[in-house]
Parts: sequence; C-alpha cells; structure tokens
Amino acid sequence: MPDLTLWECCERWGLTTRSAVKARAAALGVELRKESNARTVWPAEKLAIGDELADHLKKPGSTLANFGQSLTPAGVSTNNDTSKQMEDIKKGCLGCLTLIGILSVFIGCSTLFFKPDKPPQNINDWLKRYEITGRWTCEDAIKERLKDPKSMETRKVLYSGKNAEGSSAFRAMITVMFGARNSFGGMNLGTGFCTFDSQAKLQDFELVE
Repeated sequence: MPDLTLWECCERWGLTTRSAVKARAAALGVELRKESNARTVWPAEKLAIGDELADHLKKPGSTLANFGQSLTPAGVSTNNDTSKQMEDIKKGCLGCLTLIGILSVFIGCSTLFFKPDKPPQNINDWLKRYEITGRWTCEDAIKERLKDPKSMETRKVLYSGKNAEGSSAFRAMITVMFGARNSFGGMNLGTGFCTFDSQAKLQDFELVE
C-alpha cells in the first residue's frame, strides 16, 4: 500500500481536518513525511497503527489515553517491527497519562497559590492599577467635545473614590481642569468629570465649560 496524504487519511479514518491527522501522528510517535510544501504523507508502514487507533476510538468509552491498554497480543502482528511499534505506543500512552497527572497537579497548585487580584476597594488601590489609563480616557472624552482638541492644555487633575449608590461596587472619579481654544481662537477654561468602575471602564462623563 502506498503512503497516504493527510486528506486521504481523513477519508480513511473519518476525520475532518489535517490537524486532527497530525495530532494522531504525534500521539502515536509516527513521523509524517513532508514531500513538498503542499504534500505531507503518512508512511505506509505506519498505517496499521493508525487503523488500530481509529478502530479503538469508535468503541464506547475509548480514548487516546486508554489506547495502549486495549492492545492485546491477539491484535499484534508477529512481525518484530510491528511488535516494537505497539510497545512504543503503550509507552507513549503511559507517558500521556503521566503528563496529564502533572498538569492536573500544576493547575491545582495554581488555583491555590495564584489567586486573581481582588477588585480595588479604595482610590489608592485603583490608582496603582489604572491612573494613567483613567486619565487618558477622561482627557480623550473631553477632546471629543472640543472645537480645537489639539489646543487642550490640562491644568489640574483630581482623583477621588466612593462606592456606587445602593451598591458595594467601587467607583473612581477623575476631575480634569483644562484650557482649550474656542471657535474664535480665544482660550476657554473647562472641567471634565469622569466616573469609572473598578476595572477602569468609563461609566459616566460630564463636561462643564
């Protein structure tokens, strides 16, 4: 039997993407042959292993992880090379299970020791994370209302915080005092009032000129 292209493997094993074929090859330790940029093939001498896995996965409750356990002497060829391939598959499957166990432990430890930061509870905590983002967002909101945005000059910035009315959610307020040119070229003074939530998303904006 000749080598099979990845698309031919898809048709043979009922797969829909070439990536799925590559994933099976990697799990089985099969080295695909790249004959050109547009053609990669599954070697003919390794097709028996691919067929074994395809048949295994069709059975209820069968997974790649327990594939090695399903290989019995009755299903193994007497050919020395094929027997060695099956032994390699068993070892590979055991390695997969070991890796899954290690990853599970790592994820569990990450959950215990790397807990996500709590939302800011006061203005000082909020400023440590979002001062620059909040100020730039507020200044951009002001510029959108101005006749000459490029002429805006920030004179003073004030920060304060409180819990939202009727809620324990924290709100940060930024007050920007500025000067900007009007339609006649004169300089006007104004103040922008911006309210942000605990994640620095703009909730309310007011401009007084």
